[in-house]
Amino acid sequence: YSSDERRDARKVIDANLALLAVKRESSVAVMEAGSQVDGPYFKHKPKVAKDLQFHFAVKNISEGHNMPSGSLGAQPQLWLNVVLINPSGCRIWESGYLDSNGDLCNHHSIDVTQGRVPADLQLFNLQTQFLITGVKGTDREMYLPINVDIDQLPFLRPGAQPITVLNHPPFIRMEAHSIPPLGQKIARYRVPAELLTEPGS
Repeated sequence: YSSDERRDARKVIDANLALLAVKRESSVAVMEAGSQVDGPYFKHKPKVAKDLQFHFAVKNISEGHNMPSGSLGAQPQLWLNVVLINPSGCRIWESGYLDSNGDLCNHHSIDVTQGRVPADLQLFNLQTQFLITGVKGTDREMYLPINVDIDQLPFLRPGAQPITVLNHPPFIRMEAHSIPPLGQKIARYRVPAELLTEPGS
């Protein structure tokens, strides 16, 4: 390609990136207009040598759609990132943190499975998950709608109907975590007592 063609291509890319930024702003505005987080609410008054238990009420204040909503196979991630910072300004506890790849630290994270990052056992995630079918045993949660064979290599079972109609391969189900219109879910957390050692935290 000539230098002129590359310059023209760069202009197209820049224009598309600008449009993408506008779209992102409108998406954020829609999400903020349709959601509300109340809290934190504490289960009991904080005490020395006792776990700190609290929760948030995550509400869908939209009358028309689940939160989050989207295509069956492309629902956006929506989770809470909750951090407890002590009086010295240090993070002493967190839920909703990300790994080195920008993924949530659940059982799908490569860093978690390889032991580089602790699993986030209190993660509050509203993203709908795929449930895949194995050769035997129960269904399991998966980030891609691909069934696995006994050798753990992905394969697609042929379907009797067009996959484009279903938006996912045959025998795949969805495990919904979204909040229905005008509904709410409670995100519960517990901070271990051994982390609450500094006065004021």
